[in-house]
Amino acid sequence: GNTCDVDFADGMEYFEQDNETKIVALHIEGIRDAKGFIKAANHLARKKPVLALKTGKSEYAAEAAQSHTGSLVGKDEVWEVALRQSGITRINDIDELGDLVRAFSLLPLMRGTKVGIVSASGGLGIMSIDACQQFHLELAELSSITMKRIKALSPPWQDVGNPVDIWPAQSHQLHRQHGGTFSLP
Repeated sequence: GNTCDVDFADGMEYFEQDNETKIVALHIEGIRDAKGFIKAANHLARKKPVLALKTGKSEYAAEAAQSHTGSLVGKDEVWEVALRQSGITRINDIDELGDLVRAFSLLPLMRGTKVGIVSASGGLGIMSIDACQQFHLELAELSSITMKRIKALSPPWQDVGNPVDIWPAQSHQLHRQHGGTFSLP
């Protein structure tokens, strides 16, 4: 709400210590204590995923949020940098909130910025690369052992790398296993 008695820093400090809390999701219109917010966010984000839906991106929405809450709304560009530097994952809408809460509840918290992508098509892999850049993630270099294992499953013509496109490997394996099953007389 309007943080009339408990502000974001108070909440984040509590959730940092609470062993039952695995993910923290914030809806932010504005804040009253920027330094306290950033300090608490930095501590919390080291231990648990923190998601923020920051509303009031446009000039008119920011004015409405400020009149509604009486808090500091600020320019969206400043929020973008502050959230990123605090380790908070910024989300854009309610649907993305649900998706990321589910993902973070199933996956361990990342300890770095390098990722490996496995996709069912080249196009999905390329879209995943775009998403990685949006969230300042880097593609990891695959080890020689991993490359060898993927090549063993893949057709000879397939280039292997990160992202890993499993469609050709799946198709190749099915053909090897069932190649003669549907042959015509």
